[in-house]
Amino acid sequence: MVEVLVLFGIVVCVVVLLPLLILKALIGLAVGLVTLPFKILGGLLKAVFGVVGLLFKAVFGVVGVLGGLLCGLLLLVFIPLLPFLFIGAVIWGLARLTRPRPVVSVIR
Repeated sequence: MVEVLVLFGIVVCVVVLLPLLILKALIGLAVGLVTLPFKILGGLLKAVFGVVGLLFKAVFGVVGVLGGLLCGLLLLVFIPLLPFLFIGAVIWGLARLTRPRPVVSVIR
Protein backbone atom coordinates (compact mmCIF):
# COMPACT_ATOMS: atom_id res chain seq x y z
CA MET A 1 0.00 0.00 0.00
CA VAL A 2 2.85 2.38 0.83
CA GLU A 3 4.45 1.64 -2.52
CA VAL A 4 1.29 2.69 -4.32
CA LEU A 5 1.18 5.99 -2.40
CA VAL A 6 4.83 6.70 -3.19
CA LEU A 7 4.26 5.84 -6.86
CA PHE A 8 1.16 8.08 -6.92
CA GLY A 9 3.20 10.94 -5.38
CA ILE A 10 5.92 10.52 -7.99
CA VAL A 11 3.38 10.52 -10.82
CA VAL A 12 1.71 13.67 -9.44
CA CYS A 13 5.09 15.40 -9.12
CA VAL A 14 6.00 14.44 -12.69
CA VAL A 15 2.62 15.62 -14.01
CA VAL A 16 2.99 18.97 -12.19
CA LEU A 17 6.72 19.56 -12.65
CA LEU A 18 7.16 18.43 -16.27
CA PRO A 19 5.00 21.21 -17.77
CA LEU A 20 6.74 23.76 -15.53
CA LEU A 21 10.16 22.57 -16.72
CA ILE A 22 9.01 22.69 -20.36
CA LEU A 23 7.61 26.21 -19.79
CA LYS A 24 10.90 27.31 -18.23
CA ALA A 25 12.83 25.95 -21.23
CA LEU A 26 10.49 27.70 -23.69
CA ILE A 27 10.73 31.04 -21.85
CA GLY A 28 14.54 30.72 -21.77
CA LEU A 29 14.55 29.96 -25.50
CA ALA A 30 12.30 32.97 -26.24
CA VAL A 31 14.46 35.30 -24.13
CA GLY A 32 17.57 33.92 -25.81
CA LEU A 33 16.12 34.51 -29.27
CA VAL A 34 15.06 38.05 -28.37
CA THR A 35 18.47 38.97 -26.97
CA LEU A 36 20.47 37.20 -29.71
CA PRO A 37 20.73 40.23 -32.06
CA PHE A 38 21.98 42.38 -29.19
CA LYS A 39 24.58 39.77 -28.29
CA ILE A 40 25.75 39.62 -31.91
CA LEU A 41 25.90 43.42 -32.12
CA GLY A 42 27.81 43.55 -28.83
CA GLY A 43 30.31 41.00 -30.10
CA LEU A 44 30.84 42.94 -33.33
CA LEU A 45 31.29 46.23 -31.46
CA LYS A 46 33.71 44.57 -29.06
CA ALA A 47 35.75 43.25 -31.99
CA VAL A 48 35.77 46.60 -33.80
CA PHE A 49 36.73 48.60 -30.72
CA GLY A 50 39.33 45.98 -29.85
CA VAL A 51 41.01 46.43 -33.23
CA VAL A 52 40.80 50.24 -33.00
CA GLY A 53 42.17 50.13 -29.46
CA LEU A 54 45.02 47.89 -30.58
CA LEU A 55 45.88 50.36 -33.36
CA PHE A 56 45.83 53.30 -30.95
CA LYS A 57 47.95 51.36 -28.48
CA ALA A 58 50.53 50.64 -31.19
CA VAL A 59 50.55 54.24 -32.47
CA PHE A 60 50.87 55.81 -29.04
CA GLY A 61 53.48 53.24 -28.04
CA VAL A 62 55.62 54.22 -31.02
CA VAL A 63 55.04 57.92 -30.28
CA GLY A 64 56.07 57.36 -26.66
CA VAL A 65 59.24 55.54 -27.63
CA LEU A 66 60.16 58.22 -30.18
CA GLY A 67 59.41 60.96 -27.62
CA GLY A 68 61.62 59.24 -25.07
CA LEU A 69 64.44 58.91 -27.55
CA LEU A 70 64.09 62.58 -28.53
CA CYS A 71 64.18 63.66 -24.86
CA GLY A 72 67.24 61.51 -24.30
CA LEU A 73 68.97 63.02 -27.32
CA LEU A 74 68.13 66.55 -26.19
CA LEU A 75 69.43 65.73 -22.74
CA LEU A 76 72.68 64.44 -24.16
CA VAL A 77 73.09 67.60 -26.26
CA PHE A 78 72.10 70.21 -23.69
CA ILE A 79 73.76 68.84 -20.52
CA PRO A 80 77.24 69.89 -21.73
CA LEU A 81 75.86 73.36 -22.58
CA LEU A 82 74.53 74.04 -19.06
CA PRO A 83 77.70 75.83 -17.82
CA PHE A 84 77.49 78.25 -20.75
CA LEU A 85 73.80 78.83 -20.02
CA PHE A 86 74.61 79.58 -16.38
CA ILE A 87 77.41 82.02 -17.33
CA GLY A 88 75.08 83.73 -19.83
CA ALA A 89 72.35 84.07 -17.18
CA VAL A 90 74.81 85.64 -14.72
CA ILE A 91 76.05 88.14 -17.33
CA TRP A 92 72.47 88.99 -18.34
CA GLY A 93 71.52 89.53 -14.70
CA LEU A 94 74.50 91.82 -14.09
CA ALA A 95 73.77 93.81 -17.25
CA ARG A 96 70.19 94.22 -16.19
CA LEU A 97 71.24 95.46 -12.75
CA THR A 98 73.52 98.14 -14.23
CA ARG A 99 70.89 99.58 -16.59
CA PRO A 100 68.77 102.42 -15.26
CA ARG A 101 65.11 101.64 -14.84
CA PRO A 102 62.75 103.36 -17.26
CA VAL A 103 60.52 106.05 -15.79
CA VAL A 104 56.87 105.26 -16.16
CA SER A 105 54.60 108.27 -16.33
CA VAL A 106 50.84 108.20 -16.29
CA ILE A 107 49.24 110.58 -18.76
CA ARG A 108 45.76 111.87 -17.87
